[in-house]
Parts: sequence; C-alpha cells; structure tokens
Amino acid sequence: MQAEGEYECIFVTDSEEDPAVPLLHSLIAAQKKATGRAARILFSGQAQKTSQKIHNLLAGIEAGMGTSDYTLCLDDDVQLPPRLLTWLVRDLASEPGAFMATGYPFDIPPARPSLLSYAVLSYHLPLVIGFSLSRKTSFVWGGCMLFRSPALRSDSAGLLEAWRDGGYSDDLITASLCNERGLGVICPPYAVFPQRMPTRCGGAGAWWNYLRRQLVVLDTYASPANRRTNAALAAAHCYWSWALVAPAALLAARAACCGALGVQRLATGTALPIAAPVLPTLAALALAVSWAYAGLGLGAMTARTLSLCEALNPRLAPGGLFPVFSWGHVAAGVLLNNAAVPVCMALTFCTSHVTWAGIRYRRKGGRVVAVEHPAPAPAGGPTRRGGGHGCRPTGRGGREGKRREARGAAQQDDCDAR
Repeated sequence: MQAEGEYECIFVTDSEEDPAVPLLHSLIAAQKKATGRAARILFSGQAQKTSQKIHNLLAGIEAGMGTSDYTLCLDDDVQLPPRLLTWLVRDLASEPGAFMATGYPFDIPPARPSLLSYAVLSYHLPLVIGFSLSRKTSFVWGGCMLFRSPALRSDSAGLLEAWRDGGYSDDLITASLCNERGLGVICPPYAVFPQRMPTRCGGAGAWWNYLRRQLVVLDTYASPANRRTNAALAAAHCYWSWALVAPAALLAARAACCGALGVQRLATGTALPIAAPVLPTLAALALAVSWAYAGLGLGAMTARTLSLCEALNPRLAPGGLFPVFSWGHVAAGVLLNNAAVPVCMALTFCTSHVTWAGIRYRRKGGRVVAVEHPAPAPAGGPTRRGGGHGCRPTGRGGREGKRREARGAAQQDDCDAR
C-alpha cells in the first residue's frame, strides 16, 4: 500500500475460481484493519475478443475511474516505493501536454537461476536503455501506466476503443497510438521496478512459448501505421539479433578450429605457425574488446539501477540485489535469446495462435478474433487463470489500477511475468 494520498484499490480477476482470490480477501481485510484503505475485488468474466489482461483492464477502468482524477494500471508483481503513487501523480500533473506516465521493469534473477532464466532476463535488459535515456519517451510498459481519468472517460484519444477492437498487447497499442497522435509519454527516472524472477522457468518449452508471446505482439496492430511500425521493428529485431550472434559464433568456430589444429600438430610433432593471419586476429580482438566493453557498461548500468531501487524503497536491503547476477550467464542468455529470435519470429508469424496463461488466442488481421479458455479444473483441483488488478486513487491523490496475474498459473507462465 502507498504511504499517503486518497485512493481506492480494485483487484480484477476473471472469476471467483482464481486461486488469488482467497489471498486477496485476506490482504484487503488486513489492510483495512491496519490503514482503513478501501479496496475491492472485481470479477471481469472471460475475454472473448481481446487478451484477458486487456479485458480485465477495461473492466477495472470502467468500474474505477468514476469521478477520479487519475487511473493507474499496475502489475501485481511490482515492488512499489512507499510514495510512488504520489510522485507519479505529481509529475504527470506538472506536464499538461503529457497523455500518460509509465515506468519500466528490471528483472532480478533468483538465487539459483537456470540458463533459461537468464535468457528471459536478457530479453528485457535493453528496455532499460530505451526507458532511461530521457524523461520523455516513446516507450510504454504495461506494468505501470498512469492516465488522466477524464481522458479515459471521454476516450478522446481512442485508446480504450483500440484495446476493445481485438487488442492483444496493451502497452504496444498504447505506445503506437501515442506516437501516431503526438501524445506525450513521460517516464520519471525513479519509476523503475525490480521484479524477482521465479526460481524455475519451466524448461525449454516454457521459455520458447515465452519468447513467442513476446514476439507475437509485433504481428498485432491497431492501425496501418501501427502495422508498418511493427513490421519495421520485427525486421530490425531479426537483423540485430543475428548481427550480434554471428560474429560470436564465427569467433568460437575459429577458436575451436585453431585449438584442434594446435592439438593435432603437437601430437604429430609438426611445427606450429609462427604468426596467425593478421586480419582474422584483429577481428577477433576487436570482438573480444567490444564484448568486454559492453559487459563493463552493463555491469555499471545494473549497479546504478539497483542502487536507485534500494535508495527509493527502504524495504530493500542496501547492496542485496546486485551480487545475485552472474555475468557469464547473462552473456550466454543474450546469445541464446538472440540466436533464437529470428527463427522464433518466423514460426510465430506463420501461425495464427499463441497460448498465454493457459488461454489460446487466435489472431487475424493483427487482431484477436477468438479466445479459447481452458476447461474448468475438477472440484478441488488446481486452476490456471490469468487476471488483473486495478486501483483507482480518489480525489487529489490519484487512482491506482492494477492487473493481477494469478500466482497459481503454471511455471511456463511464470516466465512471462515480465
């Protein structure tokens, strides 16, 4: 809960069968007793022509914006500094030309991560660059989106309509619409959210499905301009992925060949060459220096980001986040992810469906056209549901909106928490 300001929390999930519901009832009762804060649970029902997340967000926004000044859509696994809501509302209020404010995630690996956990982590690391370069940005992260409620009530920008019209990715649609219409987006430097990754990522199949869910958003769009932008992003993504991996693969192959040749000549007593070819050697050195420089920069960026998170949130122990990073695993995760991206993107674009939190979405023409929900679990058995939670700050304090992804989802969906 936030330390100050008047607001109401609305937790949105699809039904009472969501395994998060009993925990939410306990949380709401405890918070009401301790602070008197208002909170409620809203059951949105199952999505039919949008992603379940967008369906839940729309339900929460409709129920919560009322006469509020601001609406905040927030992921359930975000660690909030105690005064973040006040800061975000203050900064958006000070920017009359801005349509919304956003933040960005920073993944924290578990104590004993797998290589696939680092592959997931490495996919999001470049986001820090895009979000942190300037206070004004063209990027939007769906885990933290603060809007002015009057703009949502009138929907003058057409955002809610774009979400309703077969929307799959809330943040990509929002970013595209803001860029098309010249709507300002601010990302204050303090709006960085550490997110602890699950200990297990569910294996190679779960990681592959996670990657598909990340890439399929580039084959969804709300307008022709959005489609062109996404196509350009997809092409650039593929090009730079293999532009990064190919030199490293060639260097590894050359090193292996040279090593094998050296072993053979030593075994046969053949003299080794006095000098290696100049150009290949220089190329290998340049690549090694580039990787070392990038690694140093990444380490410095990570240290500063985590120090900022710890300074903003007194609940985080100073210096407790940085030591868990293994930079060798980060490099391996970067190579694995980027090697797989072009292949995964091609296969994803050639199929018309994707599965997220046990729900299968079918798309056509850049939009969700059908949603297949899993069959209800047997009585007393485990359930798998996606959900959302929303909060609305009342009065001058702003309204906080949240999306809850059920903690009871399968491990494969844990990989998609970010």
